[in-house]
Amino acid sequence: MKMSITSKTKKLNEVDLEYINTSRESFRKYNLPITSLDTMIKVQNLNIIVEFFIKFEKQAPVMISQTAQTFKEAVALATERMQKALRRIHDKKQNVRHKKNLRKSSITEE
Repeated sequence: MKMSITSKTKKLNEVDLEYINTSRESFRKYNLPITSLDTMIKVQNLNIIVEFFIKFEKQAPVMISQTAQTFKEAVALATERMQKALRRIHDKKQNVRHKKNLRKSSITEE
């Protein structure tokens, strides 16, 4: 998985980078075929904007953008929203697999 962090108009120190990396690592728990994960950080009108952009194999990409007054708040809210989106994608895939298994078992029983 290719990962990148881009910061416009905000200097990131080691603590900020570590905070972003730990939040991005939480996306791996859904076992989705992620090909790239891009993170963009901007400052606009005294607000911090954090964007996560995830590309998948054979699926449409997902982008989450979150604005907040503090850096940690923006990253935490964006991470929470991205986890929710990834959980929905994961659940859809699980439901499709479960339905296929039910169809196979009902066909073999008949």
